[in-house]
Amino acid sequence: MNMNKEKCFKVLQDTCAHYNINNRGTKLTNNNACVYYNASNGNRCAIGRLLSEPQAKYLTSTYKYQDETVRRLITKLDPKVPMEAEILEVLQQYDLEFLCQLQRLHDNHKYWDEDGLNDYGEMFSDEIKWRLYNLPNDK
Repeated sequence: MNMNKEKCFKVLQDTCAHYNINNRGTKLTNNNACVYYNASNGNRCAIGRLLSEPQAKYLTSTYKYQDETVRRLITKLDPKVPMEAEILEVLQQYDLEFLCQLQRLHDNHKYWDEDGLNDYGEMFSDEIKWRLYNLPNDK
């Protein structure tokens, strides 16, 4: 996957600034997974925020994509389906491991409190930054 490190840093910074324990775009499903778009309040998970509203709604409403990890989601998307091709185009702008870590940061309630990231979340965010900094430039 192609990746612009600066773009990833901005997405990480925005994600850390946007969320707190109460607004993480979670609507737990039967399998205790969050959704890309929560219709009851418009909140989205970290990956859902990278997508347009129609794209996030599509992933949430398409049964085969519910409760998937980021890695499995990307492998299941069918580029022959127009909406899925659009979603792939967006997600392929980022390094896959970055997307997985970003979603992991979002998903883990232990990283958040009412004000945003807590100390554990800050440490995990720093780990993501370190990994981004150490990626080869052509990734």
